[in-house]
Amino acid sequence: MSKTVQAGIMVLGISLYSMPAAAQTKVQYMSRAWDLKTGKLAYIEKHTEFWAAKEHRRSQIRYTWPDDRVFAVKNVNYTKGKSDPDFSLTDYRTGYQESAVKQGQSYTVSLREGKSQPVKTAKVTAASNMVVDAGFDYFIRQNFNALEQGRTLSLNFVAPARQDAFAFRIFKTGTGQVNQRPVLKLRLQLANQVLRLLAEDIDVWYYTDTRQLYLYQGISNINNADGKSYKVRIVFSYN
Repeated sequence: MSKTVQAGIMVLGISLYSMPAAAQTKVQYMSRAWDLKTGKLAYIEKHTEFWAAKEHRRSQIRYTWPDDRVFAVKNVNYTKGKSDPDFSLTDYRTGYQESAVKQGQSYTVSLREGKSQPVKTAKVTAASNMVVDAGFDYFIRQNFNALEQGRTLSLNFVAPARQDAFAFRIFKTGTGQVNQRPVLKLRLQLANQVLRLLAEDIDVWYYTDTRQLYLYQGISNINNADGKSYKVRIVFSYN
């Protein structure tokens, strides 16, 4: 199962939402990805959210090495939907690109595996509870009360690398305390039991007071030097 199935990423150059600079408000924060195999800092994610009229319109995530060199960029456009936004990701090291664009009741997904590789495209038909890339965060926030109460929810995650969507389920695994604040612990896993044997679960922890993501642990949408997806523990910092 590819990294996209679980984390979701994309690329092909989605146009960014255009608005006067004076009308925008920026929210910036950072997350650090630690390699679960080595325990070392693998890379850093620098997030910038663009808001207008009290609405989150788009985001840009810059992926950097610990020495601050940028090696990949992701753009997310929420103007068509919060849980199923358009998005694109480009890895400058190899030219790898993924993207998804919502068009009515379907999604056009695109994949280019390298600079010299052709672009593959497909259409994915919309189903219930569709989720695309970073829209997963909004899906959790929109269903936070139900998850906190212990309900198991179903969703369909769009995966450009597989040119398809896959059924997942998400459920509560517990609660805890982080930085003297309560957190809700959730687990995302494939709904199909056979496919579940091929892909590890993803764990996410959310602060319950702000409903912000604190921790992501599982497969990454970024490849290591061997061309395989990192397995990471990503910790978010909003200070």
